[in-house]
Amino acid sequence: MSALAQYLCRCGSQVYGSDRSFDKKQNLSVQDMLQQQGITIARQDGSGVTSDVDSLIVSTAIEPTIPDVAAAKERNIPITSRAELLAEIFQSFTRRIAVAGTSGKSTVTAMLGHILAVNNLDPTIINGAAMTPDISDPGIGNVRTGNSDLCVIEADESDGSIANYTPTLSILTNMGLDHKSLPELRQLFGDFLSRATVGAVINCDCDESMQLAHHANATTFSIHNHSANLYASTVQPTPQGMAYRLQEKTYTLPMPGEHNVANALAAIAGAFILNISIHDAAEALQTFGGVRRRLQTIGCSNGIQVLDDFAHNPDKVAASLNALKSQPGRLRIFFQPHGYAPLRLFLDQLAAAFSNGLEDNDLLVIPPVYYAGGTVASRDVTSKDLIDAVCARGTHARLATDRKEALTWLCDGIAPGDRIVIMGARDDTLTDFCHRIHTHLNRKDKHTV
Repeated sequence: MSALAQYLCRCGSQVYGSDRSFDKKQNLSVQDMLQQQGITIARQDGSGVTSDVDSLIVSTAIEPTIPDVAAAKERNIPITSRAELLAEIFQSFTRRIAVAGTSGKSTVTAMLGHILAVNNLDPTIINGAAMTPDISDPGIGNVRTGNSDLCVIEADESDGSIANYTPTLSILTNMGLDHKSLPELRQLFGDFLSRATVGAVINCDCDESMQLAHHANATTFSIHNHSANLYASTVQPTPQGMAYRLQEKTYTLPMPGEHNVANALAAIAGAFILNISIHDAAEALQTFGGVRRRLQTIGCSNGIQVLDDFAHNPDKVAASLNALKSQPGRLRIFFQPHGYAPLRLFLDQLAAAFSNGLEDNDLLVIPPVYYAGGTVASRDVTSKDLIDAVCARGTHARLATDRKEALTWLCDGIAPGDRIVIMGARDDTLTDFCHRIHTHLNRKDKHTV
């Protein structure tokens, strides 16, 4: 939503908005950045929806009962969904690239945008995650307003809105349990690939994705299968990130984890279809700055690193833990489940990801389920259920009643070389918690000295 608000503002529209977190005095840095760009922030009490408003844009997190929606209906103001607006913007471009998948799509969107920008193709990018300032517009960082006929977007499947997009090029990173069941995802992603007018990029290492390859003119990528169109060999960690060989050359990527090499290949394949050479695309990614909250280092104090990570589904958790374990050191993981339905859907798979990825001297701390509002059919699953499932597999985990207690457990007995990782989605205050932990560690160091 923030990306669309910023994009419309830069295109000359007068933009107003509301967010319940702002009303609660949360995420005020985001509010400030939006206001600095000329976007007016109102309370979510209907006062911002006046008779001179042309359209009310709502996300799927917004209930039809909130005052803003009621005010729009009372004044006969058209109500449009976020996905419908994004689809309208997307369709206005000639060359349209949509990146989908249950993991990695924000990173691949940013990577492909970076490649296109470095190669002077001046794309528009609308992403779900914040990108580095070198490729994004000033502000939050999740949008870039270009002047070419190229547009790259992150296409979300969680609310089914992916069905609104008709890309010239579809990119599918992978397919696994997330917000929807596998049969639903097969239908959504299969149709998404079928609508691509030029071709598609598909992950050869994901069996579920490859079962959909017949839907499109597919270019495949892999870090395990040498029969893929793009195959990276000799994938290995470096002190700065990863190294890999592609078409007889070695390239580096300033991000940890094999999964990010796979993400890089997806972006390189997409760029190649857009007539950028594989070498030029891989070369461009050697200067890629990453995206916010993807194993992002917040700070390091006395040899203790604090990282912020978006991992929230089984595949993302497994990929992040695999990347973290490529380097030595104990892990202190804080994982905040988001939403009751997602937790219910993949509780067992999450427990398996943590038990497989953590070692005996690591610690997992889980707070109550994060609930952002909206309609919930049932709250019959809790963080305690996830704790029990993890502990039943022999992994050490604790239930924290609040963040104060979590901070105590995460920092108790901490030593140089350890890493504290904050995992979770949707809740922007998780980044604030990272900074709070880092500040606490700095004060602890000074007190010890």
